[in-house]
Amino acid sequence: MIHRLKNISALVDFECAARWESFKAAALELNKTPAAVSQQIRQLEDLLGFALFKRHPRTVSLTDKGRELAATATQVLKTLNRAIDDLRSETDEAILRLSTTHSFAMKWLIPRMYRFTEHHPEFDIRVDSTDRTVSLEDGTCDIAIRYFRLSSVPDAEVLFPDHLVVVCKPDPVATMSGKPSLDRLLDLPLLYEDTSEAWLRLLAANGIADRPRTLS
Repeated sequence: MIHRLKNISALVDFECAARWESFKAAALELNKTPAAVSQQIRQLEDLLGFALFKRHPRTVSLTDKGRELAATATQVLKTLNRAIDDLRSETDEAILRLSTTHSFAMKWLIPRMYRFTEHHPEFDIRVDSTDRTVSLEDGTCDIAIRYFRLSSVPDAEVLFPDHLVVVCKPDPVATMSGKPSLDRLLDLPLLYEDTSEAWLRLLAANGIADRPRTLS
């Protein structure tokens, strides 16, 4: 039996939620409530006869069939969007395609995007969240936001410089006499993820890069 989709918006909601693996993040992108996104996906699951997501107390994750359908849905919607774009006038400047990383889009960009839309409602903003490097020359995006050393991307425009700060549990600081300082914190293990480059930059900026320390 062929199950025909009666509402393509359910597929759009599913594809968005699958990309984020989050109903809340999808709701932000689609300008809906998480409950509305969840209901659309539940109706789609009822139509298909199988689950697309595993529901956890605070998160969701794709099932195997959901992941397979998500790949197809993404490709179908990309093809549809390209066809629509081709039918539009070449002088149409209303679409603003923006590419940035998944974490930056979800945690910073999308929650603030409504401010730009309020001042520039004429723009149709398309956000592509990916950690891969994209090209501004092939016409797939107009703006790309990434985190890089400026020297590695000479033609890039700086939006925000980074500011390194030290964060620690209160217990070690409470045992120190007097005011805590970066130099005194070096007696403790310094934690990092993937690479210690950020610590080394911070220590060098404070003139204590040559002091022995424990990085873990």
